[in-house]
Amino acid sequence: MNYFMRVWAVALLPVIVASALFAFLMQSQTARFERTASQALSLGLTTDRKEALSHYVAIARRAIESIPAIQSQPSLSHQEATKLMLDNMLFGADGYYYAYQMDGVNRVHASQPHLVGQNLIDRQDANGDPLIRNLINAARQGTGYHSYLWNRPSTQLEAGKIGYAELIPEWDWMLGTGVYTDHIDAQVAELESQVASEFRQMYLTLFVLMLLALAATSALVSGIRLSEGRAANIRLRELASQLVQVQEIERKRISLELHDGIGQSMVSAMYALDNATHAASSDKKVDLIERAREIIASGVDEIRRISRGLRPAALDDLGLAEAVRQLARSFEASTNIQVELELEAIGDRLLGTTKTTLYRMVQEALNNTAKHAKATKVKISLKPQLRRVLLEVSDNGSGFSKREILDAPYGGSRAEEGANGIGLRGMIERIESEGGRVSIDSAVGAGTKLSAFVPVIP
Repeated sequence: MNYFMRVWAVALLPVIVASALFAFLMQSQTARFERTASQALSLGLTTDRKEALSHYVAIARRAIESIPAIQSQPSLSHQEATKLMLDNMLFGADGYYYAYQMDGVNRVHASQPHLVGQNLIDRQDANGDPLIRNLINAARQGTGYHSYLWNRPSTQLEAGKIGYAELIPEWDWMLGTGVYTDHIDAQVAELESQVASEFRQMYLTLFVLMLLALAATSALVSGIRLSEGRAANIRLRELASQLVQVQEIERKRISLELHDGIGQSMVSAMYALDNATHAASSDKKVDLIERAREIIASGVDEIRRISRGLRPAALDDLGLAEAVRQLARSFEASTNIQVELELEAIGDRLLGTTKTTLYRMVQEALNNTAKHAKATKVKISLKPQLRRVLLEVSDNGSGFSKREILDAPYGGSRAEEGANGIGLRGMIERIESEGGRVSIDSAVGAGTKLSAFVPVIP
């Protein structure tokens, strides 16, 4: 291999190998991200539907309890009046109530009245699931929820459904309702399609950039052939140096784009969708859903936080205070929760890992506030002190019992790990690993205040 061929190999081979390696890594990250985003969206939508079902059953229970006081036909028994009422309590095109005796005899079924009086204890769906028996067992155990297949009234086609049931012990009844889940599958499929489309576009862009880089490198190598001796060696060294710099800059840029924003965009979209489920009007609901779609599209375009384990670039580029400010403004825009900021620049007084830990703490606190606190206002304070830095996040929400949360096993309601994978106890452990400590001031109905004290660099 002559000199110029060796130069060609040295110049082009790193670009080709780096491009191929990056394409492979990005493909694996893409698949993982698609799975994670789909699972997160599906879980969020399913949780919302389950909460709604428990509310529907609670409404029906209250209505049943009030029948004796408002009954217009005293000749009807309480159970007969209840059956008449439940047959007329419909919500949406496919929402209705059902009631069964504990032996499986149907007492109420608004969508399929021909089932009333039949014993369906052994009825199975297309998957072989004895759904009535399982619903009764779920009601007995207090869990209430069970997934199965059932005909959708509006289409007369079998579809997935989540049911929720509770006992009426004085009658030996099981009362329940359900919601069909095929629309959840459709939304998840739409998200996967959007993500796949955006990644395909990114692959094409990167391929074009690789071709341009190869073309530029080829031109540079061809130019080297016009000179000899020392000049050739000098230009060769310059070319090698430039290639290394280009590779590092490109890797850093792509890494920042991949790791900085997509997680927050998905969380914001989920919050917007959550708000849409509780919107008072159809126009507001449509606006929130459209907003969520815009957030998802923007997040996919930016590809900024596909891996939560990487250090947020905003910390390097803007510092901790400004990174927290941007996070707060994004949270405020997506949740309509007011955020008050008192942020002072920290400079280089903290280690990079400590800054990242404090940033993650703010993320976790804001996520918990949006999910659980029912707050209308949040305050974030960042202040340097003599030998330490103080970070405080407080809200005016519902608060919680520290003993119940911190002593509960992982997977508890508010102690469970949040969207950024830290969780309340994980947050405490990470702060302590940086030599700091966390103070939690909260009580039911009194809001929550998290304070973190971390040492500065000596």
